[in-house]
Amino acid sequence: MRANNEQYHLPDYLWTREQLLALEVGAVQIGKLEPGAYEAVKQAMEQAAQEQGVLTPAMIADIIFKEGMLNEVGSAGKPYRILDGAQWEEFAREVPVYCGENVPDVYMVDGAKYTTGA
Repeated sequence: MRANNEQYHLPDYLWTREQLLALEVGAVQIGKLEPGAYEAVKQAMEQAAQEQGVLTPAMIADIIFKEGMLNEVGSAGKPYRILDGAQWEEFAREVPVYCGENVPDVYMVDGAKYTTGA
């Protein structure tokens, strides 16, 4: 018998932007990863979760690195789960360095079903 995530109720990993934005994930855009915006985006996440009937919402930032960062970080970008306000501010401060003008969108997903590798 083959084990799978569904059998053990483990969340599926969202490794790429395409996976994050897939229809079946049901990600809801709730804001931008900007300094000082954590509380407002957290409230938007809670509202979206209530509207979608999601009991364990997770906040996922869609990080897309600026051109030239691929060789340095080994990726063109990926979804990252934001766990708290301190992590939010740390990521937001690094946006100009890693993402340039492209401020990442932030999404709400069902945390019981999906997570990220970070």
